[in-house]
Amino acid sequence: MKVKEIIYQRLFSFGFYQNERIGFVVELDEGEDENQAVVALAKKAADLHHVLDIIRAINDRRDSIAWRCSEAPPGEKKRYEDELRELAEAEHEIMVLLRKGDVPKILEKYGHLKRRWHD
Repeated sequence: MKVKEIIYQRLFSFGFYQNERIGFVVELDEGEDENQAVVALAKKAADLHHVLDIIRAINDRRDSIAWRCSEAPPGEKKRYEDELRELAEAEHEIMVLLRKGDVPKILEKYGHLKRRWHD
């Protein structure tokens, strides 16, 4: 039997009846080992799930800070505005790194922002 194509999908659950499915369809090159390809796809799916979790955490934090900023006395607003700006810069850098395919750098630099890390 010769495997020419692999379909890999993983369903990630993150509570509150919310799920996220990440999957890939790949065509194997001549001589490429299908077992190694599946392992590489599994790692890629898990890494992308973690990146998306970091982005969700940034969005949650931004929503929380924006609400606090709107309720804060004028003297405290600058602190919240600065934090909102830092979060926007982090999200922008994550998107740039993602377009470059540098997922390991995202996880290394922004992994501390994650909401969950249960996989």
